[in-house]
Amino acid sequence: SSNNNNNNNNNNQQEDVEVKEICEQTYENAGRCEESMSIYYPDETACQFIKEILPKMEMATRSVMGLGSNGVSVALAWTFGILASILGFYSFLLYRRLRRSKVSLNAEATEGSLA
Repeated sequence: SSNNNNNNNNNNQQEDVEVKEICEQTYENAGRCEESMSIYYPDETACQFIKEILPKMEMATRSVMGLGSNGVSVALAWTFGILASILGFYSFLLYRRLRRSKVSLNAEATEGSLA
C-alpha cells in the first residue's frame, strides 16, 4: 500500500514543479517587509505601504462599504424572516382553500349530460 502511494506521488512531479514555479513567482512579485528578520539582504520595499497606506485603505473601504456596523445585515435578516413568514402563512391559506374547494366531477357525469 505504501508502494502505491510513493508511485502516485512520483508520477505527479511535473505538476508539483508547476505549482512551485507559480508560488515562487508570486513570492518574488509580492511586497514584503522583512525589516525585523535576521536574514541576509532583507526586502524592505513594502514596509511603508504595509504599515501606513494599507491600514488607511482598509479603514476607507470599511467606511464606504458600511462594514463598520452590522445594521444593514440585521435589517436584511429581519426583512427576510418576516417575508418568509408571510409567504409561509399565505401558502398555508391557499392550501386550505384548495383542499376545501375540491369539486367532484363524478356527480355531473352520472346525470347523463355527456355521452
